[in-house]
Amino acid sequence: MIEFEDLSYAYPTATEAALRSVTLTLPAGQICGVVGAAGAGKPTLAGVISGMIPHLSGGELVGRVKVGGRIVHETPVSALAGVVGMVMQNPFNQISGAKFTVREEVAFGLENLGVAREEMIRRVDHVLKELRIEELADRSPYELSGGSSRWWRSARCW
Repeated sequence: MIEFEDLSYAYPTATEAALRSVTLTLPAGQICGVVGAAGAGKPTLAGVISGMIPHLSGGELVGRVKVGGRIVHETPVSALAGVVGMVMQNPFNQISGAKFTVREEVAFGLENLGVAREEMIRRVDHVLKELRIEELADRSPYELSGGSSRWWRSARCW
């Protein structure tokens, strides 16, 4: 469950808040899309949920956000990383740059979370199969198409 209680946030150098008096509850298991005009605060909202805001960005956060029962501003980002993930708008911002294959890149987050090797292999194989990209597993992430390749057209998108 994600809960916002009268949350406002202003970036360190901002003259006004990026989020103002946000109150909402998202039940566990619910899929929710956040839409709005440019400048409405969508990435800021996601940053607060992940803990990146305020832990890494600073600024002034007023109110409270709870994710899975944890109060975000009192919980280290490392603890939130096991329950919250973010997908960036630009895919190249997602690539770690530390891995040489798609398989290794998919495993990167699991490695950082200390997942056992056998479990990591099982999960990575499962994800590659679900996305129908097994044939890309040993390719460099930097050699993949931006969306025109055969695998992308056949992949399940949700």
